[in-house]
Amino acid sequence: TSITIPDSVTYIGYDAFYNCSSLKEVHITDVSAWCKISFESADSNPLTSAYSLYMNGEQVTELVIPEDVTRINNVSGCAYLTSITSLIPAENLFAITNAFYRVDKTTCTLYVPYGAKETYAATEGWKEFTNIVELEKPITEVTVTIGQYGSATYCSPYSLDFSEVEGLKAYAATGYNKVTQVVTLTRLQTAQEGTGLFLKGEPGEYTVPVIEYSNDYSLNMLVGTLEQTTVNSTDGAMSNYKFTIADGDTAPMFYPFEDNTTFSAGKAYLQIPTAWLPVTAQKSLSIRFDDGET
Repeated sequence: TSITIPDSVTYIGYDAFYNCSSLKEVHITDVSAWCKISFESADSNPLTSAYSLYMNGEQVTELVIPEDVTRINNVSGCAYLTSITSLIPAENLFAITNAFYRVDKTTCTLYVPYGAKETYAATEGWKEFTNIVELEKPITEVTVTIGQYGSATYCSPYSLDFSEVEGLKAYAATGYNKVTQVVTLTRLQTAQEGTGLFLKGEPGEYTVPVIEYSNDYSLNMLVGTLEQTTVNSTDGAMSNYKFTIADGDTAPMFYPFEDNTTFSAGKAYLQIPTAWLPVTAQKSLSIRFDDGET
């Protein structure tokens, strides 16, 4: 019912997994290499059966073709496909012959890259699909707004690169001093999607590039909210703080908040272990940037 193919595999014999109708899961340690083996085989014999193993059961209804594929041989056992997503860009598209001969091309949807529908609809083999749908346009950048106080919490559904954004800095909350009761903010050059961030910059809008992934990983006591979220004042052994402005303040600070407080999408709140906090409740927390400013 399941199989794991390690990246050390370089050859799978013809029909090696023929008629594996109970197969539900295929785990591949190096997907890109396996796809190249499956699709780019120089003749129709050696490795196309790797796709037979993946496509033979009724449970398999979807197929994704990587963008770097340059050849597709006959793929057997794919009669139950309801959708095929091809990531091959229009400029690299090639004709195919009987590659998906068992697929019902009137009911199976072919998803193609943004802007490539016309090319697919005019290319042999692909144009046979009745329903060709373009994927959404890739997000390459996001706009971040800093308000009048020059700081904000933030959380993005995309990985971002702040390294070349002039005037804007992104930070993670990497430490808390129990004696001074100061939170340390450490600057990040990039941030993985869903990361809670503290942003600092002159008021205005900034354009931040989207990247595939971030290499910046560190302890972070900021919790991001990718969607509107209701949060209590405590969470297990953690106490929560909201970056907000109170009456009499000249700038926002991190304050404790009431249970069932709503955070909008794209924000973050601060979590501190309750055991680290002073017995006497404090009004707010101070923050210290890694360049020394508190």
